[in-house]
Amino acid sequence: MLENPNLVFFVTAVAVGSILIIFLRVLFSGDRFLTINSDSPIYLRLKELGFSTWEDWVEKHGLSRESLPYLAGGNFEKVTLGDLRKLATSLKWSLTELIDNLGLDYTGKIPQQELLEEKEELRRECGRLRDRLQQQKAEITADVRESTFQQLQSLLTNYPSIRPMTEVKPNLPAKNLVSLLAPLDNLLESWDYEAIGKPWEEVSFNPQLHQADSDEIAEGDLVYIRFVGYRNGEKILAPAKVSRTLPGGNK
Repeated sequence: MLENPNLVFFVTAVAVGSILIIFLRVLFSGDRFLTINSDSPIYLRLKELGFSTWEDWVEKHGLSRESLPYLAGGNFEKVTLGDLRKLATSLKWSLTELIDNLGLDYTGKIPQQELLEEKEELRRECGRLRDRLQQQKAEITADVRESTFQQLQSLLTNYPSIRPMTEVKPNLPAKNLVSLLAPLDNLLESWDYEAIGKPWEEVSFNPQLHQADSDEIAEGDLVYIRFVGYRNGEKILAPAKVSRTLPGGNK
């Protein structure tokens, strides 16, 4: 037995201290404070951000010890405003979004200037989203137009060449067909699609705009447009098909 009173006191103090340390570690590191309800807005947000566990998030975004039990238990009204700001930042929310998502009543507790700044940031974010949506809409519209053009390309490049033929030979059965297809010109114009040349027009060969029917045709040679092409601004949708001669071998 220990007979020295000082030694007995020392051993007792060490034992009590060890127990206290273990208790505090369990208290602040155990499941009591590192467990959060699975239906909590914070839990759902953590999953969206890629945190697999509550512990992962606590390690990366530590808040004050006093706030952890309230956060885990859902008692957000007891969390300090400063910790709510940290929480909002870690969850990539604005303070206003956090308060709204948690259904908190912090009326009068947030400085007016901060509310105005939050409102302005939300307004800017809405503007950025609107711009992105408009850009995506324009891209989708352009894609649909080009897809439609590709499906109708054969018709669009051939029917203009029928027009001068019907003027030379009015009895051609295709004359009525040309009048039916005329609205296509209006459609292309509304898309800002521009024809490259006119049927039977004599032009200087430009390999960027024209497709020759012979490898012997060089840039600058005089050629005739057999079938028109189309462009959208600087983009060539279909080059005009050209030849040294007109239909029937005429020059």
